[in-house]
Amino acid sequence: VDLPLSTSGMQFFRSNEANCDLSNVHSCANGQSNIVHGDETVEDTAFTLNQTAYYVLQHGANQASLEVSTEVARTGPRFSPRTSHQVVVHNNRLWVIGGRAFVDGALVRYNDVWWSQDGVNWEATDNSTRRFSAREGHQVVVYDGKLWVIGGWDGSNRKNDVWWSQDGVTWTEVEKAPNSEKFSARDGHQVVVHDGELWLIGGSDVRGRKNDVWRSEDGGKWEKVLPTSTSPTDLRFSVRTNHRVVSHNDLLWVIGGDACAVDANGACAVDGANNIRYVRANDVWWSEDGATWIEATKNAPARFSGRHHHKVVSHNDLLWVIGGTHDAIRSKNDVWWSEDGKTWTEATNNADFSRRTSHQVVVHNNRLWVIGGNADDGSGRKNDVWRSEDGVNWRLGFNDVFQFQ
Repeated sequence: VDLPLSTSGMQFFRSNEANCDLSNVHSCANGQSNIVHGDETVEDTAFTLNQTAYYVLQHGANQASLEVSTEVARTGPRFSPRTSHQVVVHNNRLWVIGGRAFVDGALVRYNDVWWSQDGVNWEATDNSTRRFSAREGHQVVVYDGKLWVIGGWDGSNRKNDVWWSQDGVTWTEVEKAPNSEKFSARDGHQVVVHDGELWLIGGSDVRGRKNDVWRSEDGGKWEKVLPTSTSPTDLRFSVRTNHRVVSHNDLLWVIGGDACAVDANGACAVDGANNIRYVRANDVWWSEDGATWIEATKNAPARFSGRHHHKVVSHNDLLWVIGGTHDAIRSKNDVWWSEDGKTWTEATNNADFSRRTSHQVVVHNNRLWVIGGNADDGSGRKNDVWRSEDGVNWRLGFNDVFQFQ
């Protein structure tokens, strides 16, 4: 529990009993008490994810009480539990856009837009205006001072539409430039902002997985940097979807995903029926220009397991890999970091948030934030918000306020 300097000298009581006798607090369930010394963090065992706690700050004859629980924290409006959504930071706000969930047994896709400055208080934008269709597997980035929504799956068709908005309310669809190429309709792709341009890499279209590379300055005119190829002479990452791409230290990085298994000759391996065999990859590739690629992890030491639907971000001059699915049924809540993409250090193999996949991770206010996703602990789709300064210690991203009476 973080307590500000203004509480210094106050008595801080906590327990699991609403009517605990503070004069005998240690006789109450999980009863605890101490004097606050300056601006400090106090350890509390009364409040857990499954257990409500009751806090009291006492200053002389005055008391301020607070009921603390995950249910209390969720009474305000917030985006619904979901997966395959997108989260970005724009104008110093967290934005949650789209995704999917099961509601009353039916699959529902969203095109709603929510924002928050603190991860606690959320507000939905007006959804009566014209905007992109409900979808999952799309990409949202911040570029040129705007929110951009690109591609995805609407339940019937893959998309290659491009939309932008400055405020999350009014959306404009970008028309394809005359006489120009454009990436195919797809989902599971990645879009990042790098070197002052939009870059789109890989994904899956009606023909299968891709490893093509595209770039654009305006979202309407696209240049194909590399076509899709499964040739062993093309020294780059194999065709894949649900991978991750980030811009880090002036380089483009491609990490993991559902990728074709590579045989001894460097070509995509096939099964007995001559179908490409896919694996969950843990390779790491980088490029200065999107055309020439170097495998950072070739002959590299141990690192995170192969996975897809994970998240990768650049934070404090490090690459971070967080969560994802590494086999048919098991997800992860591990956290890894690397300075160079080759040597990886496991910050934790069991973070405080549940094992999950198709979640989102962003950097906001110099912290890592994990938002939503699908947990494999039986709780299903999530709309929880977690934050961490170091990737090891995680806290639910809500705040409560004491009111003195």
